[in-house]
Amino acid sequence: MPGAAWTLEPTGGLGAAVALGDLDGDGLAEAVLGAPDRDGTGAVYLLAADAGDGDAGALADALWTGPDESAALGAVLATGDADGDGYADLLLAAPGWGSGAAWLLAGSSGGPASLDGARARLDGVAATALAVADDGSWWVGAAEAEGGRGRVLGLPGEAAGVLGDNDALAAITGEPGMRLGAALAARDGTLAVGAPATAGGSGAVFVWEADAPTDLDDAAFSAWGAVEGRAFATALALSPGGTLAAGAPGADGDAGAAWVLAP
Repeated sequence: MPGAAWTLEPTGGLGAAVALGDLDGDGLAEAVLGAPDRDGTGAVYLLAADAGDGDAGALADALWTGPDESAALGAVLATGDADGDGYADLLLAAPGWGSGAAWLLAGSSGGPASLDGARARLDGVAATALAVADDGSWWVGAAEAEGGRGRVLGLPGEAAGVLGDNDALAAITGEPGMRLGAALAARDGTLAVGAPATAGGSGAVFVWEADAPTDLDDAAFSAWGAVEGRAFATALALSPGGTLAAGAPGADGDAGAAWVLAP
């Protein structure tokens, strides 16, 4: 999609979340764009790889809208092959719908289904981050859960229907005020979780290599922001080799900074 640029009229917060994935198996990655402020409900737009410049609403091949006026659908997005069928699946969340919900929409030759046709829906979680791991498990971070401690849930890729905490293969709860789950990254059996409010906002990232982490003490590795207000690990990314990148928008007087941490 070289040079493609999309907007949304009149407003909607397009680009609050973005993801790429081959959701229809044509060998080309589609763009998925979140607009959580659109019409109050929020919306998610799917654009083909060859879509030109212009208004996302006019160019979209698929559109999902939130279930009510405060849903904020599209605030968080992720893609990955949760069921191992070769199609990328779509994870999308509506943190403002009731106590929050996240949907897993299976990819197919016809593209992902509607929300009503979702393979799985996790209720009761106001997601702040989503990720799909290589083993098909999918992860939901909820940084404001438990009074700001934050919580991360892992669900098996084969999970279907309406899900809750009891369906999780792993659950990790943060310590007071740390906002665990504000950012997630998963790749090659590694799960990285950001907690940017840890220690007066200095921030921290925790990295697990176990199949089902259950506690902060189980982390194989952790790194801390060291300076109050740095908000280290607000954003995370993992490379195929296990290199971790972490953003800290509060560093250096809000000038911001980023670090790359070797495995």
